[in-house]
Amino acid sequence: MMGLEQELAGYNANFEASARPGVAAFLDAKVEELTASFHFDQIPKPGDLARNFRCPASQARRYRCWRR
Repeated sequence: MMGLEQELAGYNANFEASARPGVAAFLDAKVEELTASFHFDQIPKPGDLARNFRCPASQARRYRCWRR
């Protein structure tokens, strides 16, 4: 069975081979730009408490993920 990294590498290779000239380079530059500006330090880690949130599909009800 193929791993995710191998599958993504194959997808990227196929895309680069079939994309119009300049498209793959443009998308690569945009991915680099987004990666550079992404706040990786704000990603929840295992054990972090989730914030309370509202769900529009439930009449804006507020859900609590933890108790005070």
